[in-house]
Amino acid sequence: MRVYSDDPFQVGSRFEVEMFLPSGKSLTCLTEVVWIRKLEGGDPAAYDVGLSFLQVPEGGRELLTEVLDCGSPIDEEL
Repeated sequence: MRVYSDDPFQVGSRFEVEMFLPSGKSLTCLTEVVWIRKLEGGDPAAYDVGLSFLQVPEGGRELLTEVLDCGSPIDEEL
C-alpha cells in the first residue's frame, strides 16, 4: 500500500493502519515500511511511503478485495 505522510518513517518501522472503507466499515492492519521517498514542495505531504501488510484480521482480505476489485463500490462512486 502507498500512503503520504509528513512523518519521516524509517524502512522496517511497523505500525497499525486503520482504513475506512466505502461500505462504512473500518479495517486495522499491522504494516511495515518497505520504502520511503522525500517529496518536493507543493506535493500533498513531505513523504511518499510504501507499506507491506504483515497482519490482516480475519475477514479483512475479503474486505480489501471488494474495494480493490473492478466494479467495487468505490469505482461506482467515481
